[in-house]
Amino acid sequence: DSSGKKIYPEANPVTFGKKGAVIKIQGWFTGGVIATISWDGKRHVITKNSGLLVSVQVNNTGITKQGLTINDKIKVGKSTFTYVLDTTT
Repeated sequence: DSSGKKIYPEANPVTFGKKGAVIKIQGWFTGGVIATISWDGKRHVITKNSGLLVSVQVNNTGITKQGLTINDKIKVGKSTFTYVLDTTT
């Protein structure tokens, strides 16, 4: 997350948005949960949940659902994140 805290979507899905979301994002019309990262048994997948006026992008391409790879740039609303994999545990 933005504070550098490690988040593990295998255990619980990680949600992006404002009200009710694990990770708070910036931008207009971002109330509720806009996107979710979850584990599909093989990889992490980001899914756009709602928000017709809110963009969800991976590597500057709009998505509705997409598998993630290391160093993907995720943008939800006006907030940007980098997908990293912690191999130290």
